[in-house]
Amino acid sequence: METEQDTDDAYIEKLQGECDEEISRLEQEIKDAIARSKELQADLDEKIPIRDEKVRLLADKNEFKELINNKIAELDAKKITRDQEWAAE
Repeated sequence: METEQDTDDAYIEKLQGECDEEISRLEQEIKDAIARSKELQADLDEKIPIRDEKVRLLADKNEFKELINNKIAELDAKKITRDQEWAAE
């Protein structure tokens, strides 16, 4: 009976050791994942303002482009009117 108990105890100890190793490995993976997450968040914190500035610049550029296109259309219309006036003279 004692031999059987000793065998069971040894098996339980072995399982406990394996479980402890697995828990340690998983805890390290969690720590590594948290560290990587912090690194990625720092990268995002650095890059988000740059992206926001580029988006703002693009909006300004598109607004300016629209103004230029409107001015070109206005000048084209004036040119057509002037060409018609000159042709009529």
